[in-house]
Amino acid sequence: MKRLKYFLKGVIWGSIIGAVVGLLYAPRKGEVTRRIWGRKAKKLKEKGKELAEELKEKTKELAKEAKKIAEEIKEATKEEE
Repeated sequence: MKRLKYFLKGVIWGSIIGAVVGLLYAPRKGEVTRRIWGRKAKKLKEKGKELAEELKEKTKELAKEAKKIAEEIKEATKEEE
């Protein structure tokens, strides 16, 4: 989970830095560049929402699995007593 957190931070920072560098070296007029970046930002936002939803679902699955394992351990310790 911690590795995923660092990975996502890297993706976000990489995207921000790439966007800034891209704007600084853009060969197009400002209006065209803003339109293009606006579309890209919208797509990035949608992708972020999709990833957040996927992460939420995976977290729920892991929580259910952890609960199941905890209950199995609890039952196993009761049987030993």
